[in-house]
Amino acid sequence: MTTHVVSCLWIILADFDPNRENSWIYEYANYDTDEQVTRPDIYMTSMYFTITTITTVGYGDLSANTPNEKFICVFMMIAGVIAFSMASGALTNYIAQ
Repeated sequence: MTTHVVSCLWIILADFDPNRENSWIYEYANYDTDEQVTRPDIYMTSMYFTITTITTVGYGDLSANTPNEKFICVFMMIAGVIAFSMASGALTNYIAQ
């Protein structure tokens, strides 16, 4: 559920950013060409980016470009590290018992 909410926030942020020409969505959708990317494609790309960021994989094929996107990414990265730390601690505790 969290990844869905963050993915939607990531799309909304790019749609309403005054620097839209520099945002990830502009680069992904290739607005310079006639080929239009559908909303489900944009959502899946946003979900993909959110999951790779939260899980600390970060392939680098998509990145935050505007200051607002970078601000949101910082919180996604911190949340991912905290979530994995808690999961690792819980698993270690379970194994130790």
